[in-house]
Amino acid sequence: MNFSPSFAIVSPERTAPGERARIVAVAHALYVSQGIAAVSVADIAGCLRLSPGRVLHHFPHKAALIGAVVDAQVQAIYQQLCLHRAHSSNAVEELLALRNWASAEMKPGLVPFFQQLAADFPAEQQRWQSHVAGFSTKHLCHNLRWGIQQCLYRPDLDVDAQARRWCEKTRIFRTAAAIDRADMHRALLNNFIAAIVTPAGALAVRRLQEAHPFY
Repeated sequence: MNFSPSFAIVSPERTAPGERARIVAVAHALYVSQGIAAVSVADIAGCLRLSPGRVLHHFPHKAALIGAVVDAQVQAIYQQLCLHRAHSSNAVEELLALRNWASAEMKPGLVPFFQQLAADFPAEQQRWQSHVAGFSTKHLCHNLRWGIQQCLYRPDLDVDAQARRWCEKTRIFRTAAAIDRADMHRALLNNFIAAIVTPAGALAVRRLQEAHPFY
């Protein structure tokens, strides 16, 4: 991507509402579909019918835009976690819903994006992994405590230790090396659920799967 000084940085009198967010969304889509290195500031501006200077007004250099794309991705994942929690009747249903969502999101098409991110922007890759691991661990701790309160998970679970072990076990899925291994991730989470549920929790899983085959 070429953030060349030949593009004059505009100092607009007004900034259209949501312009920055639209730039980030288009940049992310182009980076995933074409590769980070192949996308220029002019490409992004052209998709939005903006001048290149408008993009540079918000993101004076490439790393700034990459950072914004990573932040937007992290925020989108966090919002999905909260959405599943809000729509789940119990802790088991939340984990099953998250398993399905994570499997759907682990697409082979994302591999080049994360490979280039790790190669050319290692600090942003590290920040991505750190943020996702952090709130995922907190989210899992909440789920485990919720399941224990509902008598769906074993009462003797060491919540913090379980969450840390799960985060470490799934660390590879936050890298390009295995982001397309949705089958492996599903199997790991299925085994995790089987190891923590009480008989009541196992019954809840079966009932959910009978009522909703997608679980």
